[in-house]
Formats: sequence, structure tokens, C-alpha cells
Amino acid sequence: MTRFCVRDRARAWVNRLGWSVGLFFVLVPAVAHASGGYEGSVDKKTVTVELNPGEKKWITLTYTNTGLKTWARDAKTSYVSLYLVGTKSSPVGGVGWRTSDSPAKIRDTTVKPKSKTVVTFAVFGNAPGTYTEKVRLASEDTAWMYGAETLVTIKVKGAVATTVTPTKPTPTITPTPVAPTTPKTYSAVLLLRSAKEFALAGNARTQVTLGFKNTGTSFWASRSLKMSSVFPALSGSLSSVYDDSWRSPAEPVRVDNVTNPGEIGFLSFTLKAPAKSGSYRVSFVLEADGQQVEGGAIDIPITVTSDGAFETQPPITPPPSVTYVPPSGIIPITPDAGPEPTLRVGIFATTDDQMVVTAAGPFRVHQKGTANCNFTAGEQLTVRFDRTNKVYKLTGPRCVGQSTDVYQVQGTDDPLLPLEMTDFSRPVGWLPGANDNKFRGILELRWSSVTDAVWAINQLPMEHYLYGIAETSDVSPMEYQKALLTAARTYAYYHWKRATKHADEGFHVDAKYDQVYRGYGAEARSPKIVQAVKDTRGQIVSYGGVLAITPYFSRSDGHTRNWNEVWGGSGFPWLVSVQVPQDAGKTLWGHGVGLSASGALGMANEGKVYPEILTHFYQGTGLVKFYQ
Repeated sequence: MTRFCVRDRARAWVNRLGWSVGLFFVLVPAVAHASGGYEGSVDKKTVTVELNPGEKKWITLTYTNTGLKTWARDAKTSYVSLYLVGTKSSPVGGVGWRTSDSPAKIRDTTVKPKSKTVVTFAVFGNAPGTYTEKVRLASEDTAWMYGAETLVTIKVKGAVATTVTPTKPTPTITPTPVAPTTPKTYSAVLLLRSAKEFALAGNARTQVTLGFKNTGTSFWASRSLKMSSVFPALSGSLSSVYDDSWRSPAEPVRVDNVTNPGEIGFLSFTLKAPAKSGSYRVSFVLEADGQQVEGGAIDIPITVTSDGAFETQPPITPPPSVTYVPPSGIIPITPDAGPEPTLRVGIFATTDDQMVVTAAGPFRVHQKGTANCNFTAGEQLTVRFDRTNKVYKLTGPRCVGQSTDVYQVQGTDDPLLPLEMTDFSRPVGWLPGANDNKFRGILELRWSSVTDAVWAINQLPMEHYLYGIAETSDVSPMEYQKALLTAARTYAYYHWKRATKHADEGFHVDAKYDQVYRGYGAEARSPKIVQAVKDTRGQIVSYGGVLAITPYFSRSDGHTRNWNEVWGGSGFPWLVSVQVPQDAGKTLWGHGVGLSASGALGMANEGKVYPEILTHFYQGTGLVKFYQ
């Protein structure tokens, strides 16, 4: 289960400003000496390229999978791509690179052991000089492949050479922009589609595949499909075509690999039929590298042959005794409001189907409350899933066993004792030596028969989950923290109550893509955040007696967006555009719906309290206390 990741430094300085970056962050592989079965070799150990200023040239490297693991290009984790070594950006990088320190992914969808694949990427003559970069293949979040390393020398004519030693970080170089000789254009024509129209029952789902030919002059480093409209739009969510497999309510699919001019780029996604019978037209647009592609618009007609289940309101409602009150009020708990929820968090999908656990105090393994083994402080337990026999296996001091049922690991005397996964490494980029691999409550290894993934899952009380949220920093104002954490609690409560988003894999929220959760390490570093959670314990954002959906994002450009402006449908009455004077003159960072973190921070600095902040961004809402 060894997994190596480091947050991009941008997230660190954003957090120090007290902003929430929500779901926006970058993962890069840390130096890992254990390959985890990922090893490779490359056909060229050195490459030299000569460029004129403003010129672009392509480099192609061929790699052989010499390890035991199959390489993947489009997996959520452990995908294989090329990275710079020793620096976060390159003076010869440019448009089309996957990230500032990663030129491209492998070409093939999967590469089995002993098979070959290629990586193709461009280098740019941004400024005269000689630049040397070391590039190495990596399995994302898992391991470097030291045998798949190439030294690339790029000579840009027009000035005395400036050599950058590959063993040291590349110095910051501000390139002089040079206009390309040929203007870049983005255009496409739709050549292939799985069907021209669909006839489906209400809420039924179907797979859609589209093939766009790149007819422009620029290569596409990534391509995505964005939904532009559904016609006719009905009330509530009757016209929704969103499926849980989509990247977001507005983006069904994105693919990160190069489509050169003249080539065809494919996009496949799941489309859900509206619930109400009738005729519909769903419109999408193609985007490449973040900009709309001329000729990439497509309409998909859908005939809904019979009604499905209608869902005109958010599916979650509070207990019957809870009703809407003005924004400044908090409804006291009632006898039927229920206890504090127990949340299940998917920490990550393992790469080797196991986890190794220890603790600073006594801990145990149990199944449905019945103890199997007991351990003293410092002892180690390994839980592994045997895919061949479909059983879970235990190995540890005085403890060997196997079962078709999952094992749960928990403190013996203290049920919230922090447990440490010793084979899981998640360093904190801005704090040397810190490693967020400890979690309160229960740790569990679970195999999903639906997705065939083996997940490490953390089960713990809702409030302790919020202690470990890393969506804000400990230095931001308390009223801002209370507002953001109440929105985060509402989001988590929604998914706990509904229990459908990750039902196939046995948990409620994902620690990476839903809300950033780093466990006990974040709790220990952030006493003010913990206090903000305690001060707002059990409080949920409510509208008219129903649970409110509470999206949030990093920064607006002076106003937020309506739900339906970004994600379609009829929207929600509390998610409407509001002015954010604190963000005036800034650029939009995020989807723009709901709470602007930087705007909320500004309001807190102006003396506003958290109920005022929440009701400004979620219009007409109040706070309901769901549990003591």
C-alpha cells in the first residue's frame, strides 16, 4: 500500500493566507526508493535538441516496462507520466505540458510488463541559451523509475549559453516571449459518435463515445467535454443528465494525452436520461487545453419513453421537528434529531492490496465488535487482501488469520487512539519531517467487487473527521474558520445521509476529491480549527426545513455564480449570484458557486460573524443543530 505524494507548494502559501483551495491541488511523486513493482528503462539516456528562438520541437522517448506492475495512463492514481527531476518548472516548457513539472503521460492506455510505450512532448525556444533537464518516468503517488531517466540538452540559438546543472534545482528564468511563426488555432470536426440519438426510460443510463478530429494547427495536450445546456429545462432536477461518474456537474469527461493535428481524439462518458418522459436536447462543447474548440459543439437528442423517479427537492431532509428559522437563529436539538454520525472516509485505493498498522498505545483487530487479536504499543499488524482466494489475511505478533469478512483495527482502551499506517507516506510540503499517515478511530481494508479496488478506509465520528480537514489554515480568523467548517460539515452530512456517492466502495466521502482530509496530523497542527469545529458542533446549513447543498471555492472575481449558470438545471434558491466586494478586481479561481473562501475571509476580517457570512453566500439559509 506504499503511496508517496507531496502537495504542490502553491497550496502551502494559499493555506497560509487562510484560503480554502477546495479540490484544487497537485500531487507529485516524492523520491521513493521502493519501486512497488514499478520499474522501467528508456531507449535514450541523452538527447540534444537545437532550436531557433520561438521554435518548437518534439522529443519522443521509448520506454520498456521492466517491472511487475502494469502501467496505466488514465487511472486516478498510479498513472505513469514523465517528470522533471530536481525542479518544479523548466525554461523550455510551454503550452501542452501536463503540468509545469510534467511534460506528458505515456501514450498507451495500459503497458504490461516487458511491453513498450512512448512519451512525446514538446520543448520551446522561449529564450536564447543552453538548458539541461533531467526527466524521469514515475508512477504517480507511488515511485520513481530510476532506470527510465534521460538527460535532455536544449540549445536555443541567439546568445551565449547558460548551462543549468541537472543535479541542482533549475534557477528561475523569465523567458522573453517570442511570437510563433504560425498562429495556433483550435478547431475540430466530429467524425464518430456511438449513436445520433437515444431512446431511454426515465433516469436510465447509456454510454456515449465521440471522436473529434483535430483540424487546427495546435496539438491538444488535453481534451474535455463541457455541458452547455439541456432543453427544455424542467423544474427541480427532472432535466438533470448528470451521472456520478462525471468529473463535475458541468464536465462529463477529460482525457490528458496528446492529440496532434490530423489525429482523432476520443471521449467516452455516461449520460443519464431525465426523469420525466418527453423529448430533450443535450448540448455539449469540446474544449482543448482549457479553451473552446471551433466546430466542437454537439447536440444529443434524447427521447424519454417513460417516467422515472422524480426528485424535485434535495433528497435529504432534517428530522420532522426541525423547521427553517431566520439566519441568525440556531434551532436547539430535539429528542429525535439523532446522535453524531459516524463517517466512513476513503483515504486512498491501495497499490499492493494491503496496509501495515501500528499505534503508540494498545490496539486490537475486531470483526463486528468481536476481538480477534490484541497488540501492544509499537507492534505492527499487516492486513492484506488475497485476490486469488478473495479473503482478508492477518499477520502480526501472536496473530495469524484469514476471513471473507473485513477486519477493523482500533485502539483497545481508547477507541479514538491515533493509528499509524507505516507503509503510507504523505509528507507535508511546507513542514519538513511531517507525515500525515495517522488517523483516529477505525482503519479498515476493503475490496470492492464492483470496482475491483482495495481501499484503506477510516471510520470515525463526524466532528473528528472535521478536525482533520485541510481546507483552511490555522492562522485564519476564527469566524472564517467557523463558516468554512460549517459548510464542510453540511457537505459531509449530506453524503453521510444519502450514502450513495461511494456506496460501491463502502465509504461516504473521498479524502482527496470530495474534501481534503489529512487525519490526525492536520488535527495536531491546527488547534484553532479544532476549536472552530467544537464551537459549531452539530450545526448544519438549512433552507426551508431541508438540508442545503453548500459548494465552496477559492476566489471570485467580485461576484458568485448561480448554480444553473455553471451546472444547468433550475438550480437552488439559496445558490444565486451575490456580490463579493472583497474580491473586486481579482480573477475567478474555482467554479464560482456558493461560498468564496477569499470573500469569506475578507468578511471575517471586517468583523462579520459566521452566520452572517454563511447567509450571504447561501441566501435565505439558517443554521440547524442536528446533534449535541
